Amino acid sequence: MPRRITLFSLVVLDYYEAKAFFLSISFTCREDTPLSSGKRWLRVAPKDGETEILLAKAKGNRQVEVIGN
Repeated sequence: MPRRITLFSLVVLDYYEAKAFFLSISFTCREDTPLSSGKRWLRVAPKDGETEILLAKAKGNRQVEVIGN
């Protein structure tokens, strides 16, 4: 059975900026669903790709510090 990664999370500072960046490099938005407390379930992926990125907004200083690492 082949193994593959289908989804991984990427911590971002701002949903709108991150989404705009990925769309500018020809990714597509697969889902953008509002959740509670200002969170969103935001998945992007390359147009013909199988692997998706879940854009997760940083909450608190500790998560902000790891953006880009």
